[in-house]
Amino acid sequence: MLPLRPPPACEASDIRNGGRYWDQKRDHDDIFASPVFDSEFGFGGNGAHDPTAVIPFINITADGGGCIQDGPFRDLTIHLGSNNDSSYNERCLKRNIIQLPVSRWWAAETEEATLAHPTYELFAELLEGNGNFSLDLGMHNAGHMAVAGDVSSPPLPPPLVS
Repeated sequence: MLPLRPPPACEASDIRNGGRYWDQKRDHDDIFASPVFDSEFGFGGNGAHDPTAVIPFINITADGGGCIQDGPFRDLTIHLGSNNDSSYNERCLKRNIIQLPVSRWWAAETEEATLAHPTYELFAELLEGNGNFSLDLGMHNAGHMAVAGDVSSPPLPPPLVS
């Protein structure tokens, strides 16, 4: 689960009415239908299609990757570079949502199996993956891969970035 700060446009949504946390396993089947990415009450949806936007580590493209197209952050201007570049660079906020990591790592069964491990070491490996991101993301890293885009912009709260 991920703590959320509702955007200013949020007046009523499953997020607000259901509590402060995004129960990601609820979106296991279709992250695009999640109330988190609702254009009116959530954080807005995917970015415009950018075929050059590749999801890190798993090296696949998705339907987004460009500027966020709807919601409260649609016309947000960022003034920092991307990918660890902190120089001035006026541009839009980008988002690249992909279903693949969500389908594999956000299932209720995966969460239950992770929480059931008797030692921290086993729990941590399922939560964080085993370091081979192309094969074993883990629940936490799957979130970064599922909601990619401006992932190296620390001032922005989730899920504005991964």
